[in-house]
This record gives sequence, C-alpha cells and structure tokens, in this order.
Amino acid sequence: MKIQSKSRITGVFFGFIFFATSLPSLAAVSVTTYDSDDEWRNAFGTNWTKYYGSNVRAGNNATTGDWERGIVDGNDQPLAQGQQNWGSESNFSFDFQHYNNGSTVNATQSIQDLADDSWESELETSLTSVFNHHDTAPNTVVLRAKGTEGRGSITLDLESLKFDSRGYLDLSGTSLTGDADGQYLVFTGLEMSEIFSLRGIASLTIGEDFRGSDPMFQIKVGYFEAPVPIPAAFWLFGSALVGLFFAGRRNRCH
Repeated sequence: MKIQSKSRITGVFFGFIFFATSLPSLAAVSVTTYDSDDEWRNAFGTNWTKYYGSNVRAGNNATTGDWERGIVDGNDQPLAQGQQNWGSESNFSFDFQHYNNGSTVNATQSIQDLADDSWESELETSLTSVFNHHDTAPNTVVLRAKGTEGRGSITLDLESLKFDSRGYLDLSGTSLTGDADGQYLVFTGLEMSEIFSLRGIASLTIGEDFRGSDPMFQIKVGYFEAPVPIPAAFWLFGSALVGLFFAGRRNRCH
C-alpha cells in the first residue's frame, strides 16, 4: 500500500503508518486490521461514533423482499436502499463516494457487474441531516467483510481510497475475505471534511439458504477519539504517595 499523488508516490509505508508530508490530509494515516468482530469492538468500544455507512447484503429478494444494498445512518437504518438479484456468483466493482461542499453532504454507492455489464446501479442520498447532529468531521473509515454459513461468502480486492485532488491511498494488493468472525480494515487519522471515494472489486457467492438478509460488506464512516494515555509522571507521583503512606505507617509502629 502506498500514498500517491496524481503523478508520483509521495509517501512510504512503515508497518501500519503512512507518512506523506506533501499531502496534509494524509499526513499520518494509521491502517489497522482486526480479525473478528470482538477484536474490533474491544479496540474501539465507546470511543467510536458511527455517522453513516454503506451495506451490501446477502439474500434473495425474490423470496424475502429484503433489501440487498443500502446507505444507512449511524443506527444502521436505511437512508437509501435497493434490491439486487446477485445470482449464485457475482463479481462487481464498487465505488462509495462522500461529498461535502460546506452546506450539503451527499453519499453515493455505485456498483457494476464485471462479467457482462448486465447491470449497473447507483444509490444516492443526502447526509446533511446526519451531519447536523455531529460537531466534528469524520476521521475514520472502517471496512468489514463477513461471510455467513449457508448464505454466502465475499472477498474484497481494494483499489484506492481517494481524497479529491489532494491524493489517495493506493490499496492495490489489499484484500479482505469475510469469514464467520468478520474481518476488518480500519483507516484512522483521516481528514474528511470535503470529498472521498473508496473503490474496489467484490466477489460475492450466495449459498443455498436464502432466508433473511445478512450484511456481508460494510463501509462505516465515523469519528474515533483515541484514548488519552496517562502520563508517566502521574504514575511516578502515585508511586511516591504510596511510598509516603507506608513510610508513615512504619514510623507510627515504632
């Protein structure tokens, strides 16, 4: 994974931290993987606030009437939704975009079949009312892939996370394969006050159990407030107080 401008590489990948001095919005982007839903919850917990997201679900709308694609709010309630006949196997490109011009905020979810271009679909909705409930711009993008036994599996091959003209993260060679525990790729330290676009290719296989509808691919956008570490000086001060307490007790005993 690399940070790139339109014409050249501007950053180097060390571990899970990107550095790019010429792209202020990508100056210190942290990229972390989590191998289960429990691992993700333990890491983010109450410090995470979801603003909105994009869902792709497994199911069969011909028999259940459930929606398979949607843009949702922070409580996973659909703001825009659509039905999709995936078939037993589907390979499609996806592009999830967020626009913020300072007064209005919109989100667009686009997918296109890669086999024969037999279907191309787009959902769009306003997020202005959602953002009016938050004082800070989102700084985190979470990708979650999860398969469901008997219903389907999904693999995501990512391409890029782009921020308008200021550059993008080249995600080529990065993939997520959803299993029953869920797999995550999390980008923190972002500046998302304007426009961003997340692109990739999804391979979706639908199993024989078509009952209900389960999320298999989710993009979550929100704010993560990293816990503030307790300074070392605090622990030294506390240790000194404990030492004084026991010293005082010894003196009283004598």
